[in-house]
Amino acid sequence: YVGCFEVVQSSLRATPREAHPDLYKRSYAQCVVLCNYFALRCIRRKRFSEAIALLKKAEMMSTDVDFTGRIGLRGWTMDLLAHYYFARKKMSAALHYMYKAMTAIDQINTVEGRAAWKAHMAVLLSGADRREEALEYAKEALADVVGGENT
Repeated sequence: YVGCFEVVQSSLRATPREAHPDLYKRSYAQCVVLCNYFALRCIRRKRFSEAIALLKKAEMMSTDVDFTGRIGLRGWTMDLLAHYYFARKKMSAALHYMYKAMTAIDQINTVEGRAAWKAHMAVLLSGADRREEALEYAKEALADVVGGENT
């Protein structure tokens, strides 16, 4: 996956930015999506060294160029970093990156995104034996999806 992504990234570097800036930005964003997707596949297959290499590339790329959806993609990268550390049983790091993801979602106004990330946070907190906090996040996620109070 890393090699495949590096080929895509080198093709992107060869694309003239000035001639077609909108196309370049869309291609750049798609490159970040692809990097995150490959990283998720690596995490699921327990190929952790490849996963972290891809996630670090995605993290770097989501800060280098300003493009539409950059904050959302950066949030997704932080979420995947949390997933990566959760899979490695490193709860402190997982929570650190999940908090970063939650900060990104605060800047995006989609109910689905907020609900998904709150649900992810609930899983991480539960894994860290912080069940009361986990329950609150789970209630908030459910309230975001179905509406109403989180009672």
